Amino acid sequence: MRIKIVSPIFQRPEREFGEFVSQDELVEFDDDGFRNFNWKEVDGLFINDEQLENCKVFSSREKILEVLPKNGVCAELGVANGDLSYQILDINKPKKLILVDIVIQKELPIEPDVVESIEGDSAEVMNQFEDNYFDWIFIDTEHTEEQTDKELQVCKNKIKHDGYIALHDYIRYIRVDDKNNYGVVDSVNRFLKEHQDFEVVCLSLEPHMFNTIVLRRKQ
Repeated sequence: MRIKIVSPIFQRPEREFGEFVSQDELVEFDDDGFRNFNWKEVDGLFINDEQLENCKVFSSREKILEVLPKNGVCAELGVANGDLSYQILDINKPKKLILVDIVIQKELPIEPDVVESIEGDSAEVMNQFEDNYFDWIFIDTEHTEEQTDKELQVCKNKIKHDGYIALHDYIRYIRVDDKNNYGVVDSVNRFLKEHQDFEVVCLSLEPHMFNTIVLRRKQ
């Protein structure tokens, strides 16, 4: 059986619209064109309504920054080109900002008395800090379920009792050619089911849907 490519969801770099592909090339997808995954497992990841009662929706992660603590101690895990780092310095004016990435780029903001850049695995680096140290932590690293699990397990102990954990790219992002699909949704929802003392306090609803979710212990 051959199938004609009529939708971008089936398109691969080496294929064009209108070209025929074999059924074997589409075995990873269900009848509706979605990549196969465990639907039953997803059904078990609904967040309890009680953990959403205090959630406020914002238009962007920048708007979320505006309600996170100012003049505090915070960390950004996954820094890339430093765009968010500059926004944190401008909006939140932290007294201490820890920047963590596998490779720190040279153009990151340098304020010796405020900013400290550390290269290394995010979970391992954060584990070196004392518990109850951070007012908030922003996570935007590799987005895999395994890494996000590690980061949440470490960061829950590193924030203060009223501290926040923000995670960017809270989205079920699945690409035809990307086997390392985002696992932030699964990781966050499972964390919330296993830690009923945490709740969702912020969620950005952005047009590109690469949203940010913020967790905090119930106060």
